[in-house]
Amino acid sequence: MGDPSRSISCYLAEWYRADLSERTMERAFARLTRGVELLTDDGASATVLMSLLVPTDDVVFCVFAAQSREIVVAACDQAGLPVERVTAAVASRQIEGSASQSSTSKRSPRATTVAPPWPG
Repeated sequence: MGDPSRSISCYLAEWYRADLSERTMERAFARLTRGVELLTDDGASATVLMSLLVPTDDVVFCVFAAQSREIVVAACDQAGLPVERVTAAVASRQIEGSASQSSTSKRSPRATTVAPPWPG
């Protein structure tokens, strides 16, 4: 399915669901991770970089690094989670240290640009 010579890009996948909870999304993302693994076993290149659950807005976002939009859609379909929207991402930023810091830490998080998983 994937051509190893193709470059990797980031894609933002979106789902709009009224039945969101942490538990249902943990199960869903376990299936999604398995879907990506199956496609990777078949030669496609895809990785789930992060997910974000926003239950107050009934939305879930997931950022992928993949060779194409079609691979992202296939991974979601493989997981039984048909994606409602996939958009190519231009850039990403991550707050360094924020996920691993305790609330009592005195170190300030700082924004850093996440290096893309492709050259250039």
